[in-house]
Amino acid sequence: MALTIIENIEKEEMTSVEFSPLEKTTEEISILTYKLNRALINGNTSKIKYTIIFNTTEGLVTTKTTVWFVGSKYVLLKSNIYIPINAIKDIV
Repeated sequence: MALTIIENIEKEEMTSVEFSPLEKTTEEISILTYKLNRALINGNTSKIKYTIIFNTTEGLVTTKTTVWFVGSKYVLLKSNIYIPINAIKDIV
């Protein structure tokens, strides 16, 4: 199944999103972890917003936001919005 970006949503709309995990190689996980941690530092020190591309049951979706916390399984955004890391395709 080809993954296509279907829409850009505001983080406040994410409460109704049903996330779907993506399979990743060890290298992809390592790169994503680095990018998430960089976004965390930039978000907390400079309030820089990043575009997060993540997978849902409807396809890929994007949102532009500040990353507040990166855990082992989830990323926390403002307003207590969580995205499972296994559903994140990329962060730019």
